[in-house]
Parts: sequence; C-alpha cells; structure tokens
Amino acid sequence: MSKVHEISEKEERSDLKIETRLKKLTGHTDTIWSLAKLPNGNIVSGSRDTTIRIWSAESNECLKVLEGHTDDVLTVSVLPNNDIVSGSNDNTIRVWSSKTGECLKILKGHRSWITSIINLPDGRIASGSHDNSIRLWSLEEEKCEKTLLGHSDCVSSLCLLPNNEIASASHDRTILIWNIEKNIWVSKLKGHYDWITTVKFIKNDLIVSGSVDKIIRLWSHKLNRRIAIMKGHTDWITSVDGLPNSIIASGSLDKTIRLWSYKMAKCLGVLKGHSGGISDVMFIDKDNLASASYDNTIGIWSLATSKLAKEIKGEPSCHICPFSDNYPEIEEIEIK
Repeated sequence: MSKVHEISEKEERSDLKIETRLKKLTGHTDTIWSLAKLPNGNIVSGSRDTTIRIWSAESNECLKVLEGHTDDVLTVSVLPNNDIVSGSNDNTIRVWSSKTGECLKILKGHRSWITSIINLPDGRIASGSHDNSIRLWSLEEEKCEKTLLGHSDCVSSLCLLPNNEIASASHDRTILIWNIEKNIWVSKLKGHYDWITTVKFIKNDLIVSGSVDKIIRLWSHKLNRRIAIMKGHTDWITSVDGLPNSIIASGSLDKTIRLWSYKMAKCLGVLKGHSGGISDVMFIDKDNLASASYDNTIGIWSLATSKLAKEIKGEPSCHICPFSDNYPEIEEIEIK
C-alpha cells in the first residue's frame, strides 16, 4: 500500500493570514469556462456565450470580443506567437490573432466537444475531446497528424510534461502519460473515484489533479504514484493550478477557491467572492490569481503568495501516513 500526505478538512485552518484584494471583470453574458494569459499580462477568456474576450491587465477593461464559434467556448490557450487557440462545443478549434481579433484558421476533425488545448514543443498543438480522443495538429498545414486513443470516456484536460510527454485526464477516472514521439501511452495513474476534471504540471515530475470526487491528488509521474491527497471542498473540483513554490490553487462548484501547500500539508486559506461555482483558476504570477465563474465574471485576486511561501518553510504539520480514505482501495498504477 502506498504512502501519501493526507491534507484533510481538520487541518485547513492555518495560522497564516492571507490578505486578498478582489477585482471583478464583467462583460460575458453566461458562464466563463476557461482562462489563458498573453505574454503582456492580458487575460483571455472563453464562455458559454460563444465568445472569447481579451482583457487589459492594467485597466481590467475588455479590449476585444472574438466571435465565430457557434457554441460554448470550453478552452482557450495562447500560442508562442501570441495567437489565441480556442476549442468549442461546436466541435471545432479556431486560431485567432490577438492583435486584430481575426479568425485565422478553423480545424475540424473531432466528433464532439473540445475540452482542452495545449502547445507542444515542436510547434504543434494537442487537443482533448468528449469523443474520448486526443488529436495532434499541425497548425502550419492545418490538419490532424495523429489521433491518440486510450481513454474509454471523455478526455477532460491535458497538460505538457518534460521529455516530450503529455498527461491526459479523463472521465474514465484515469490519467494517462503519453510519449508523443512514439504516440503511445506509457503509464496510467489511478486513484480518483469519479470523473477527473483537471490536470496540471507543477514542476520536476509533479502533477496535480482534481475530480468530481472532491479530492485533489498530487502525483509523481516518474515514480508512478500519488504523493498527497488534499480534502476540503464540498463539491466538484473543476480546476487546479500551481506554482513552483509548492502552492496550489483549486476551484470548485462550492463557489470557493482554496490555496494549499503540498509541502506543509496545509490548506492555507479559502477565498470567497463569487456567487457561482468556480470553473477555472489560473495564476497570473506568483502574487495574483484569476478565477472564472458560473456567475459570468472573472475574479482577479491579489495574494501575498511569495510571503506565504517564505513563511511555510519548515517541517510538515502532518506526518506521512498510509492511504486511509473511506473508500475501497483501487489499483493505482498500470505500466504499459
């Protein structure tokens, strides 16, 4: 049986004081599903209202509205050349100029909603879909070069790992690690008890995932095991993001954002301010966090995370203990 840090509701009250300031960006007319950041700090958002908006980091005003999708925009990403990529419930991927707002390309091939898009080191992009597949696209040739099959349910989230690997999270309750040079999955992480909604790379070999089971799990994809379990949310976890200084942010349908230290096994604080569930969280930098919500707004939280990271150095507040969830034990790892 593996050993993990378990961070539970009982340890969530930290003696650290978190001072926050919240700003709200308004303009979307329905749920905001996804956030991304341009190199100049401006924020990109995709919404159920079928539009993409670009927001000024300085004035917090909407600079552009990108229109073209015919259904929910579930995911947005930024390319190295600053163009924007979006995936939609209309089964298409669109590439946009962030300068002009013009739609430059439309990629078709998925048979259902596109849930996640990431950049690959070789200039291609990868997309995950409700059709259970991952597709690798050449933007130059505007075509799908490879379809990766391995999940038995919706691919909900993708993240890029070192060494030409990607991680994919799925409603089949697994995370697959893929070698994108060989186009095969090489390991499978198991442990969540319901749909996995989000997966993010933190640093080194650490990835973090969130699930409908209300649990956040930290994994070592090199050691092929889970390292920590974080509990406290009272509804689905929809999104996670992390900083190299050991701080993780999680968003939930319980309308809260939680900040965690996985090194200290503590919940550092609970951020409240949205009137609807949280659909996405994104660290803008080490001191600022953005959140997207079902209340149709984007929250910009000013946090003293650098101060928190300095203060939480030391010994963990809870020991490494055997896995002890009140659930039946599940086989964790499958190596291909």
